[in-house]
Amino acid sequence: MKKSFEDKIKETLVKQTDTSIELKEEIWKRIEKSIDKNNANKEEHGIVKKQKPSKKRFWGLGTIAAALIVMFLAGTAPGHATIDRIKELFVPEKTIVEEIEGQEEQTDVSLQKSKLGYVIYFDEERYVLETIDGKDKIAPKEQADYVPEVFMEIEQIEGKTIENLAPEIKNALEEEYGITINIEEVEDPVKGIVLHGTKGKNWDDIVVRCYLVDNTQGGTFIIKQQYFLEAAEGFGHRFYNMLKEFEIVTEEE
Repeated sequence: MKKSFEDKIKETLVKQTDTSIELKEEIWKRIEKSIDKNNANKEEHGIVKKQKPSKKRFWGLGTIAAALIVMFLAGTAPGHATIDRIKELFVPEKTIVEEIEGQEEQTDVSLQKSKLGYVIYFDEERYVLETIDGKDKIAPKEQADYVPEVFMEIEQIEGKTIENLAPEIKNALEEEYGITINIEEVEDPVKGIVLHGTKGKNWDDIVVRCYLVDNTQGGTFIIKQQYFLEAAEGFGHRFYNMLKEFEIVTEEE
């Protein structure tokens, strides 16, 4: 069967957008639901008229254009949703596959929405999030008292770019841990730079990694991870996988 012009446009949008499959499907469902509701309201008031083919096609193209606008706004910057309602499209729970200490395992993770302007997923059976002095701290529920503390701390600094903060944070980390801190640009698990260092080569020596991520509004997210050397393939990998799910969201004004 020959595809209509409208179907071809919809197919092209779905194929070419970088938005996730789940987001695309949810957008289309919501748009179609809105159309049905609108038509039902018109019928109740006796104002529904038989549409001419040209008007029907025009309405269909308008719907697709609306979807395109939503998708475009949701992808204006990496991991940045500019519409508050987009947050509702993140699934509350999902299962991911992690490679921990050389073994693949399935992990159930839950969506966490922070007042700092981001969302992230983690396993609520293993981790807890606390907000202390304006910083979010994600840490294991159970930690041994004979090893260094394990945590990931997230804060947002407004009005300071990555370039402004990097030297300042490098000096602060070197003073705090007494080690040399290296700086690298990264694309994964987040795009930005990472400052990192290890206190030694013993199994319980501290490892610190501090990611700086552009908040797209002239400020920076600082994401600091601390664990110990033997835990690099355990806690280190889990923190890495959490950050792969890190998404910046901005409240709709």
